[in-house]
Amino acid sequence: MKKRLIIIFLFCCVAFTTQAQPLFGDGARVCFVGNSITHNGEFHHNIMQYFVTRHPAWRISFFNTGIAGDGATHILKRLEYDVLINKPTHAVLMVGMNDVGRGLYRPYSVTNSDTLKLREAALNRYTTLMDSLVQQLLKRNIRVILQTPTIYDQTADLPAYNNFGVNDALGQCAEFVQATARKYGLIVVDYRGRMLAVNGLMQRKNRKATIVGPDRVHPGSTGHFLMADCFIKKVDGTPKPVEIVVAGNLSQTRKRSKNCSFSRVKFDKNGVEFLCREAALPFVLRQEQASGDSLTGFAERVNRDLLRVICPTGRYRLTIDSVEIGNFSQQDLAAGIRLSRYHQTPQCLQSEKVNRLLAALWDIEAGVRGKRYVEYWQLRNFAAINDTAATRLHVAKMLGPNPDSSWMKKQLAFFLKYQQTENAALRGMEELRRDIFRAAQPVEHLFSIKKTD
Repeated sequence: MKKRLIIIFLFCCVAFTTQAQPLFGDGARVCFVGNSITHNGEFHHNIMQYFVTRHPAWRISFFNTGIAGDGATHILKRLEYDVLINKPTHAVLMVGMNDVGRGLYRPYSVTNSDTLKLREAALNRYTTLMDSLVQQLLKRNIRVILQTPTIYDQTADLPAYNNFGVNDALGQCAEFVQATARKYGLIVVDYRGRMLAVNGLMQRKNRKATIVGPDRVHPGSTGHFLMADCFIKKVDGTPKPVEIVVAGNLSQTRKRSKNCSFSRVKFDKNGVEFLCREAALPFVLRQEQASGDSLTGFAERVNRDLLRVICPTGRYRLTIDSVEIGNFSQQDLAAGIRLSRYHQTPQCLQSEKVNRLLAALWDIEAGVRGKRYVEYWQLRNFAAINDTAATRLHVAKMLGPNPDSSWMKKQLAFFLKYQQTENAALRGMEELRRDIFRAAQPVEHLFSIKKTD
């Protein structure tokens, strides 16, 4: 009995420690591993933007290691040279869409026993390989975060061919992901549940509406933003807002404020001036994030930074670093001003600069992933792969006048661009990561709140 109590006590201590520590911290190296949805990168780009701006003290490196068309089998084959080469501390894993055998499904019910056996074999293969993949990562002391596969939209009224039943198979994959998480004590981000709920609400009003793209498989920007919202809620809980509360002297102001620091607070008969450094930047939405934000309320939830000032009755002009933010009543200031709603603030402008650097990083990343895609799928069996000139000629012929798709044409062009410059591109990406970290560091600002009447 005594031994059992000790074990329970130790388990509780471990559980408490795990919950008390952030999932990602300073120095984390996070690989997102998966298929075309990961290759696209938009959902984890949103996640990266969040961590860079809301946790700028943590120097976290994010790596896209997705390849379009991939499944668990192929990830195991490229694990060493495409994922582990990044020396990850964390691996965020999502596969399933290409593992269930979409070609085995039709727009109608299938009863053919051979087809049903092939479907079952595909799912069995998925579960075996997924378990092996998780084991491979864990034995290297890499912390694994599992994600349920995103949905296949088999309910929307779309012109795209409907492989009806694929989403049910993905549901079985999701159940296995949850079981694997329980088996190894891992975190699961459940995209499936949230996406199904949102899709159901949308399609009650419009049968043609979908959180997934027109091909039923690939989420658009709105879907990717929803995924990022799910991920952030799971791994970072409730964001800690900045609360600037200016009341009385410097000591009282420091005591009542949260997640910010002050070096000076000076009151006079016309108002107050103070120097303050906030611990985070606002999350400034990019244009393609707007529809996803309207669906999730993400920015409103994350950007809860408040400026509160206790001052005499009257109206006051607020400036930050001499930039006019607005005129406010004493009641407005006492209730709190949401600074992120004023896009002309130096803090928002700094966050926009960070976004521009992030966009430059992602542009290079897209090219490098396109090159890796072509190498893996188009050139794996090309005999002259080590002959640069022959390979370029081969890829140029593949481009031809009528490539398979505009997307494929783009990946082939990426290969030609980065075939001889990939190492320089990777160095450039590392430099951009350093620039992003430096650009995201909060700086001290001069706040001035002066009477206007």
